[in-house]
Amino acid sequence: MKQLHTRSKPKPRVRVAVIGTGWIAEKVYLPALLSHPGIQVAAAYDPSAEVLARFSRQAGLEAATLDPEACWAPDIDAVLLCTPPSVHAQQIADAVTLGKYVLCEKPVFRHTSELHQLGDLDAVAKRLMGSASMRLRRDVRMVLQWINKGLIGPLEHVRLGWWREKGVPSAGSWRTDPQHAPMGVMEDLGPHLLDLLASLMSNRTLNKLHVTSATSLCRYGYDVERSASWFNCEPREVYVVPDQASATFVSDTGTKVEVEVCWANDLPGDHCSLWFQGRDGTVAFKGLLGLSNLRRSSEQSCSLEIEGRCPEIHHFPTGPELQMQAFAESINVFAGFCRGVRRAASSYSEISLVTKWLTDIQEISRSVPAATAGMFSLKPSSVLRPGVAE
Repeated sequence: MKQLHTRSKPKPRVRVAVIGTGWIAEKVYLPALLSHPGIQVAAAYDPSAEVLARFSRQAGLEAATLDPEACWAPDIDAVLLCTPPSVHAQQIADAVTLGKYVLCEKPVFRHTSELHQLGDLDAVAKRLMGSASMRLRRDVRMVLQWINKGLIGPLEHVRLGWWREKGVPSAGSWRTDPQHAPMGVMEDLGPHLLDLLASLMSNRTLNKLHVTSATSLCRYGYDVERSASWFNCEPREVYVVPDQASATFVSDTGTKVEVEVCWANDLPGDHCSLWFQGRDGTVAFKGLLGLSNLRRSSEQSCSLEIEGRCPEIHHFPTGPELQMQAFAESINVFAGFCRGVRRAASSYSEISLVTKWLTDIQEISRSVPAATAGMFSLKPSSVLRPGVAE
């Protein structure tokens, strides 16, 4: 008897609405969304008509799909939130109530008080994915894999740092608005590094972390020439949010963790360093995360050093390509998450951990007397020590 070969019916594409169509949505997420075969950009909204019009032209969207009602319509499966964090909790709660999946840019939440707005936390946990583009980079993945495999033994000391020379978001960005981003650089760069710690805790490579000290300083508020070139906002203005911040953690087993982030630095170029010391060796990343091309060093490498063995060093291409690939992978994971076949790149439990740390950092740094720490001082002063992870 002749067998009949039937083709499986193709799955319908995940219909995504993009809320907040500014720089990160247009330049970074949209190319990945449009190139993914399982996703359709079906609606979008931004309070800026100009920004929304530019996004809609590139996305090929019609006028009827460019308002809030279209983004929350029944035929929308998921939303991508690239909005200020002050509105994330309410938008996530609304999306989950309507049965939609959510991919939310960082910081997802800034304070634990925002978690009370979410409603059914079990439902949120099933439908919310935080952006985790840093941990999805090929170079950072290699670092995390070495550590999670236990190649350097139990962790004893961790230093994570991200320093920019001229990286202050210009006027017009929520990141320099003290009402929207009271922690400044810690809300901008900090969550990316804290997410790496949360991922290590999920793999039980790190035990519970407690914030023991924190500082948040505004040292270059009058130096408008330190504004990040990619924002191109005019006129440039002074700012009062922290442009340099640090925090120290200790785990239940005694592991010490240091995190430092900086928008404005007297040293030339931008630089990132991830350093992990274990009982049996060290793992390190040197180079640059994110999309900046203003590099302090031409090196982009990951190294594994174990006592009694030759060091293992892997070099990676410089430039923003690795980061763009990581964002594309984030969209790929999200597509699978919406279909129930992939786990969230950054889960609700990990997001909650980062939120708790941000809350503690904010409260501890506020308790440091401004006269002692220089907090929110608009007068230029010496640069914050760039950290031993340089």
